[in-house]
Amino acid sequence: MALYTQTQEMSPLWPEPIERVYQLLGGGDASAIAPKLPHLGLADIMFMVLIMSLPRERRPWGIATWMAATFMLSRTGLYDLTARVQERLLPPPPKVRSLPAPSREDMIELTENRLRRTVLTAAFPGKMAIRPTQHVLNEAFGQSRSIGWISELLSEAGERAGKVLAQVDTSPLGPVIVLRDETFFQDQPLLLVVEPVSASILFAQVLCQTDKRILGVWHC
Repeated sequence: MALYTQTQEMSPLWPEPIERVYQLLGGGDASAIAPKLPHLGLADIMFMVLIMSLPRERRPWGIATWMAATFMLSRTGLYDLTARVQERLLPPPPKVRSLPAPSREDMIELTENRLRRTVLTAAFPGKMAIRPTQHVLNEAFGQSRSIGWISELLSEAGERAGKVLAQVDTSPLGPVIVLRDETFFQDQPLLLVVEPVSASILFAQVLCQTDKRILGVWHC
């Protein structure tokens, strides 16, 4: 996707280049909203906040970078300035009635083992990536763990699981040539035949709604 500064043809949402609107601002005196940015007038600030308040999908790609360079402030400062103005213009959120503090009987003891098991459960069967897992730990337990800590924990767990699986006696199965399984994508069953050593998919078949009865035979 091209950046805003790399696109010359504007979409119907932007009938005129934003630079043309910017040139009509006319500057202005420093505003009390941004006392540490005396080179920004009220018109400049409202112009930036107006654009940054639009839904992300309606803003031209790269416009935040362009405004930060044009108005000589960092991207972080741009987002902070937008939040500051929105807090002044928008009504305060309704007060939420606080819930009573949980009793000691209702509180769950947070141990290192529980924290590790939560990360492993989020990864499998949850299939959650590392960054969302960080948010879960912070929201659920108020704990912060680095990407390296989570990655190392998953690697160690994978090695331990591999050692356990290596001790499983599969001789009663006899020679295993292929494996079969199914998964679902958008409620459509997808049948798979997999080579067990390389995990290569040898065959895949998407079933229509009328073919779902085959799943009963597939497991036989």
